[in-house]
Amino acid sequence: RGQGGFPLAHAYTSCKRSTRGIVSVLLVIQAGVSWYRWLRFNSFEAPMTAKNFVIIRHGKLKSEGHVEAAIKHNNRTTIPPNSDPSKRHLNHFEGGGLAKLNQNLASVTQASTAKYPVMAIEYIVTASPEEIQKPDFDREGYFRAARVYLDDLLGAGNLIHAAIHYDETNPHAHFIYTPIIELEPGIRRRSVVVGKDTDGRQIREVREFPTQAGRALN
Repeated sequence: RGQGGFPLAHAYTSCKRSTRGIVSVLLVIQAGVSWYRWLRFNSFEAPMTAKNFVIIRHGKLKSEGHVEAAIKHNNRTTIPPNSDPSKRHLNHFEGGGLAKLNQNLASVTQASTAKYPVMAIEYIVTASPEEIQKPDFDREGYFRAARVYLDDLLGAGNLIHAAIHYDETNPHAHFIYTPIIELEPGIRRRSVVVGKDTDGRQIREVREFPTQAGRALN
C-alpha cells in the first residue's frame, strides 16, 4: 500500500535525466484486487483480468520556465508533431496555470533549504495500450479516478493545471501540483556545541527548539 492509501502490489522505477535537467520517474504499477477495489470505490469499472495496466510518470519542475513550458505543451499552445489535429477538440484543460502557481508559492511561510527547490510536480497518467485502447475501457472514469487519488495525496488546492489528451496515440492525462504541505507546530531536537572540555574537545548536548506552524515546499 503506497502513500495516501493508494494500493500498490509492486512498483518498478526507472529514472533518467532529460536535457532540461528534469528528473522523471516512470512507475509501472502492478495492482491486484486492492487496486481494483480502489478504482471501483472511485466509480471506475476496472477490468477484473487486468492487473498490470496502470502507468504513472512524474517529473520535477524546478523553475517557472519549466512549469510554463509544460503547460504550453499540455494546453497545445505548443503543438507536438505527433498530435492529430482532427482529435484536438476532444482534449480537456483546466486549472489556474501560472497565476495559481504564483498564488500557491506566495502562501509558503517557511523557505526551502534546497539550492534549487522543486516548484511543481507533473504527473502523467495513462494505461497500457492493450487496455486503454479497448472500446469498453472507461477512459474518462479512469482519469477521473486518478485525479481523485492525486487530489487526496497532494491536496486539491495544490493543483495548478490539468489536461487530458486524446489527440495522441495513447490517451493520457497531465496533472501539475505544487508540493506544498501544512506544517504543524512542534519541537525539533538538535545537537549543539555548548563548550569545550579541558582537552579542547567540543562538548555537545541535545537541545529542543520550537517549530512554528506554516506552509512549506515538501
